[in-house]
Amino acid sequence: MEKRGHALLDDAGVPPAERVIERWLEARYLRQVHTVRVPVPGELNVSALSEVSRRFRNEYERLYGAGSALPDADIELVTYCIDAVGMIERPTGEKSNAIGEVRPRTHRPTYCPFRREMVTTPIFDASSLFTGSKVNGPAVIQHPGTTIIIHRGQVAEIDEYRHTHILEGD
Repeated sequence: MEKRGHALLDDAGVPPAERVIERWLEARYLRQVHTVRVPVPGELNVSALSEVSRRFRNEYERLYGAGSALPDADIELVTYCIDAVGMIERPTGEKSNAIGEVRPRTHRPTYCPFRREMVTTPIFDASSLFTGSKVNGPAVIQHPGTTIIIHRGQVAEIDEYRHTHILEGD
């Protein structure tokens, strides 16, 4: 999983020094339904399990009240996950006066719910859009961490803060 996380961060252009891998799991007492999320210190191995067990019981009591943890009950590990986080600079909020021609980075098939079929759709990289840029739908605007879908009949306009406003067409 960590290799996949690093590959995704590579694709996003995040330098290795600006990455954080957070490991966590969801656990519960045997035969219970609800899980508790617990951070995992380092690699999940036999030596880490006693610390995970301690953290689980502490978090369980924090959520459900003092004395609610069952010290002799078995704990079931349900899910193990990682979060691959790319650290970025906080936006300055400065206005952008840049202008330029709007061109899609690529085209790819996407599902159009209005036509109920796949259609070739222009894909825009948000970093290539400038103040006053307009993108007519159907289109996709990709940001790191999110994707904006512009449907047929809609127009995306980029303001001076590089915010995307979606307007209904005429």
